[in-house]
Amino acid sequence: MRAANKALCRNPNTGTAIHIDKDIYILFEKTIRNVLKKNPALTFGEMMEAVHLQFTKDKTSFKKSVEWYGVTVKNDLQSRGMIVVWMEKGKKRHKWADKG
Repeated sequence: MRAANKALCRNPNTGTAIHIDKDIYILFEKTIRNVLKKNPALTFGEMMEAVHLQFTKDKTSFKKSVEWYGVTVKNDLQSRGMIVVWMEKGKKRHKWADKG
């Protein structure tokens, strides 16, 4: 697959980066954004449960690991400042960063 069909995903914790299919990136970015805008302050598990539910509602067929791609795209969005992560009562919480 050509590089033009890939999205670079960075990990804010390790500084490493990987390439994934651009269409998969777009699917997860849109779904995670919609989930977090509707439900701010979710744990990662709650976010992935909401992504699964959204895929079911939208009849999105995804045969690969939702959690693996979810964490990969979530980490990239966090590294870009689009997702804010904080600790609350011993749990990491996530929300979409409202930038204007």
